[in-house]
Amino acid sequence: MSFDGSANIDLPGVNKTGNQNTTGNAATATKLQTARTINGVSFDGSANITLSPANIGCPASPTGWLTTGNNGESITTAQLVTLLQNNGAFNTKAWIARCAWAYANSASIPDSETGCGIIPLAGAVIEVFSNNTNNYTIRITTATTTSVSGALTNAEFIYVSNGSSYSPGWRRAYNTKNKPTAADVGALPLSGGALTGGLTAAGEIISKSANGLRIAYGNYGFFIRNDGSSTYFMLTDSGNSLGTYNRLRPLIINNANGAVTIGNGLNVTGGINGSLNGNAATATKLQTARTIGGVSFDGSANINLPGVNIAGNQNTTGNAATATKLQTARTINGVSFDGSKNIELTAEDLNLEQTVELAAGALQKNQNGADIPGKDTFTKNIGACRAFHSAISTGAGNWTTAQLIEWLDSQGAFNHPYWMCKCSWSYGNNKIITDTGCGTIHLAGCVIEVMGNKGAMTIRVTTPSTSSGGGTTNAQFTYINHGDAYAPGWRRDYNTKNQQPAIAFKNIQAGDSKKFSLSSSNTSTKNATFNLWGASTRPVVAELGDEAGWHFYSQRNTDNSVIFSVNGQIQPNNWGNFDSRYVKDVRLGTRVVQLMARGGRYEKAGHAITGLRIIGEVDGDDEAIFRPIQKYINGTWYNVAQV
Repeated sequence: MSFDGSANIDLPGVNKTGNQNTTGNAATATKLQTARTINGVSFDGSANITLSPANIGCPASPTGWLTTGNNGESITTAQLVTLLQNNGAFNTKAWIARCAWAYANSASIPDSETGCGIIPLAGAVIEVFSNNTNNYTIRITTATTTSVSGALTNAEFIYVSNGSSYSPGWRRAYNTKNKPTAADVGALPLSGGALTGGLTAAGEIISKSANGLRIAYGNYGFFIRNDGSSTYFMLTDSGNSLGTYNRLRPLIINNANGAVTIGNGLNVTGGINGSLNGNAATATKLQTARTIGGVSFDGSANINLPGVNIAGNQNTTGNAATATKLQTARTINGVSFDGSKNIELTAEDLNLEQTVELAAGALQKNQNGADIPGKDTFTKNIGACRAFHSAISTGAGNWTTAQLIEWLDSQGAFNHPYWMCKCSWSYGNNKIITDTGCGTIHLAGCVIEVMGNKGAMTIRVTTPSTSSGGGTTNAQFTYINHGDAYAPGWRRDYNTKNQQPAIAFKNIQAGDSKKFSLSSSNTSTKNATFNLWGASTRPVVAELGDEAGWHFYSQRNTDNSVIFSVNGQIQPNNWGNFDSRYVKDVRLGTRVVQLMARGGRYEKAGHAITGLRIIGEVDGDDEAIFRPIQKYINGTWYNVAQV
C-alpha cells in the first residue's frame, strides 16, 4: 500500500478486513489466552501470584516470634487454639512457631487445663499438625528456664483433639531433665517397696551382701551365705525367720575347689545311680576306652594323632573355608584386593567421570521442582521449611555439641524456621556426640531437626533402633540454647523402648521392723528441702525450707548446747503442758471486811487493802476492806503466797 503523506490510507487487517496473520506468541503479550495453574493457584500472566506453604505441601511458620500473652498470665486450651487459629496455624497440614523469649509477652497454660503441669510459653516451640480445627494435634516444647512459678521447663506437652466424643486432652513426655517417679511408671523403688507377685529375671540377680536369697515362710528362715571362702545353706532358729543364722550347716561348698560338705546327715530315698567305686579325683584310666581321630585312648598314656602332631596323611591343600586373606593379592579395576578388607570403587575407577559430570548438571522435565538449583535459597524465599537430606554423612570420629552446631551452620540449618536431615546408615561415616550429659549420640541413621536461629535454637535428634560405639538407641535428644545466660543444655526423653530407671524412695527402712516414709503428694506449689549444714559459729544445723525461705531448724552451738527455732508461730493441738505451768489471768478475789481498833495491826496473807471506812476516831467501829490477790492456772484460781 503506497503512502506519501498527502492523504490517509487504510491497512487491511488493521482498520479494515485483511489477511495479516496475528496468531503465535506476541513479545508484548500481557495475559495468557488460557489461564494456567501453578500448584493449584490460577495464573494468566496479568498479575503476580504468591505460593503459600500450603500450596506446595510444606509446613508453615509465622513471621517473627509469636506473642501469646502478658507476664505469664494463664490462658485456657480453647484460648490457645483461638490464638493459633488467628495466626494461621490451621491453614496448612503442618505449622511451627517459636514463642517470644520475653516473659512480658508470653502466657502460660495452668495445670487445671493440662492435668500434667503448667506450660510456660516464653521461648517455647509450638507445632500444629492438621489444617482444620476438628481434628488436630498440638506439640509444645518448653524452654530450659522460666519465671512462671511452678511451671515445667525442659518438657514436651502434646494435646490431641479429634472432637469432644474422643477424649481430647494433654499429656507430657518424660526426659532426662523431667523424670517420672517410680509410681508414674509402675516401677519398684530402689529402696524398700514390696512385690505382690512373682519376679522373673532374664539375667542374673546380683547381691553384694554376704547373705542373699532369703526365704521367710512359716517358723524358719532359709538363706544362702557366701563369706568369701565358702558358700553355705543357712537356717534360722524357729520363730525368727528374719533373724541371723543358727549353728546348723546343712550344706557347705568350698569356693576354691568346689568340694561339697553335707552336715547333719544325708537321706537318699530314690537311690544313687552310677558306680561309687574308686576315687574319681585320682582315676588313672577310663573304664571304657574311647577313640580320638581313630586312635584308641583310655587315659593311661599319651597318644599321637597322625597329621596333627606327627606327620600324617591329612590333605591340607585346596581352599580353606575360613581363609581371611588371599595368598596372592588381585586387582579389581586397578584397585588392589587380597580379601583382608572391603574396597570401594570410585567413578574414576570405573571410567565414569565424564558421565557423572554430565549428569550432575542436567535438569529433567516433570520433576515438580525436584531439580531446582539452590533449593536452600528457594525454600527460604517462600518461607517454607527445609528438608535438607535423606542420607547425609557427617564423617568419622567424635564431636562436641559446639562442633555439631558449627556443622549445622555450614549446612544452612539456621537459615530457616525449621530444618531437618537424616544421616546415612553408616557407623563408620558418621560422628559420635559425647558431651550431652545424658547419653552418647551416634549420628548414623539419626534424624536431626533444627528450629530457630543460631542465637536462639532448639535441636532435636532422634536415634535409630540399633547403634554402635555406645550410642543410645530408640531415643530422642533435645538441645535448647537461648544464650549462655539461660542454661543451655541437652535432655533425653524416655519412652516405651528407652525407659528411665525410676528413682524414688517411698520407704527408708530402719532395722528389721518399722519404716520411715519420705514422700510427696505432688500438690505443693513449691519445692521443699531438708538440709544439713554448718559454719564456724553454727557447727551443726538441720534445716527445713522451701523456695521462699526457711521454716524451722535445730542447731547445736559451739558450747554444745542445742536450740530449736521456728520462722513463725507454734500452734499445738493440745495446750495441756502449757496450761499447767503458766498464769493465764490475775484478779482481786472476794471482799473481806475487818474492824479496826486503836493500837491493832491488820494484815492478811496474800491480800491487799482496797479500801477504808473511818467514822470519827479510830475506836473499833471502823472498817478495813481486803481482797485476795488471785492467779488463774489450768482452770483454777489460786491465792498468791506471801513471804
